[in-house]
Amino acid sequence: MFALRRAAAQAPKATLRRANHHGAAPVDPSLIRAAHPWGANPAAGQAFKQTIDAAEHHAVSTTSLWKKVSIFVVVPAIVATAVNTYFVEVKHAEHRAHRVAESEENWPAEFGYQNVRVRSFFWGDGDKTLFWTDKVNRHKQE
Repeated sequence: MFALRRAAAQAPKATLRRANHHGAAPVDPSLIRAAHPWGANPAAGQAFKQTIDAAEHHAVSTTSLWKKVSIFVVVPAIVATAVNTYFVEVKHAEHRAHRVAESEENWPAEFGYQNVRVRSFFWGDGDKTLFWTDKVNRHKQE
């Protein structure tokens, strides 16, 4: 590290490149090679290049695998879940249609701890929630 600083300080201004965004001027690569005590290591460079190439090859094959998983596993699972949910919701809709026609005495009892309001809602009559539906929600008249 100190050898690089020394080389940069001793280098003529013409060999220094334009300053980077930190304000420090990068050193010419030939000065770095000359200042490094061991010199360049072609075998280490080749090993590094092979590691990068292997990582790229692995990324391509992994991307292909996950595309296939998404298309052939996830999409059918979503479709199967949607079909199941449709049939469950059809049953719920039939049940709700039946509940609309029920009289007040057939509705479940309301207990004192249900629908407790510390203060009234600022919409409507102040008692009904934002998603209140008269077909589904009712206050049982006593």
